[in-house]
Amino acid sequence: MKTIHLFDWPEGYLWQQQKDKEEYSSKEDKKEENEDLLAFQNFLSFFTGKTTPPSIKKEENETITDLTTEKELKCQELQFELLKELFNNALKEDNSFHYFFEPEIIIRMNCNGQPYETVKEILKNKNIGFVEYDYPNPLQEHLTVKDRNQNERKLSCYGETKGGIVLKYFDMFTNIFHYHSVAAISMDKTDHFEYMERVIHTMFNPRSYTRDEEGKHLTRLAIYKSGVQGVDKHLQNFDPWNI
Repeated sequence: MKTIHLFDWPEGYLWQQQKDKEEYSSKEDKKEENEDLLAFQNFLSFFTGKTTPPSIKKEENETITDLTTEKELKCQELQFELLKELFNNALKEDNSFHYFFEPEIIIRMNCNGQPYETVKEILKNKNIGFVEYDYPNPLQEHLTVKDRNQNERKLSCYGETKGGIVLKYFDMFTNIFHYHSVAAISMDKTDHFEYMERVIHTMFNPRSYTRDEEGKHLTRLAIYKSGVQGVDKHLQNFDPWNI
């Protein structure tokens, strides 16, 4: 498999706010990062009995996403339209494809076959810049690329952690990632929310968790993702069926 990493977009597609490392690493953000790391340690301790997390760091020139304006939301909608076009014309023929936002789109798929070539052809016709690298084990951690204005930037090559859970059960996760991507593309918001609920419940149920135990684990996961303050903030205007 290979990753197709989209990194340069024509005007009208760009939606992420670019923030350099210095701006991102303000004192307040560092405080939040430390809180997140502590929450992650607690999360690992609860599930594994270990407290040492994997290396977590922001790479130089990494982008972070702030979808706040109407223009940015519209551009995100355009990105989903692109993914749907790629799916209808190529990706649906690949039973292993999946994609993620990192925050740029990365598409992973079987590189032997016409669907892979079709995806690249569509991207080239739309003047969308991309690079290719191996998955799940890229040969390099970073690539230096140039955008349409000949500006250089360092691009992280996303793969899987050596000895991590994904590589340990790679075939299983390939299927999981694939169907999550198909669901995100093909379902509307209501169906996708119900899909997430069913996926979560049927993940816990075979381990004989009660509904209360399931909720307890999900609470810990919520704190890991948003922190205690973030969870409290979400609960102030909580509507469980309007996420």
